[in-house]
Amino acid sequence: MKATFFAILITIKVLIVASSIVFIIINLIRAASKNDLNGYSKALKIALSLFAVLLLITVLEFCISTYLYKN
Repeated sequence: MKATFFAILITIKVLIVASSIVFIIINLIRAASKNDLNGYSKALKIALSLFAVLLLITVLEFCISTYLYKN
């Protein structure tokens, strides 16, 4: 069960990273083609939200693994 749980968390992390990288690249291409600062701002917001979500998942993973290790 522990291995399945961590495999699911790793899969979620990989999917979040992959989709966020695609969105960041799309927004950067749009911003570069339009010479638009809002596009760069949007790409930065996506990158920061990616970092926040991954940090949250990592903390959750650490807390749950500590709980499972103790029990």
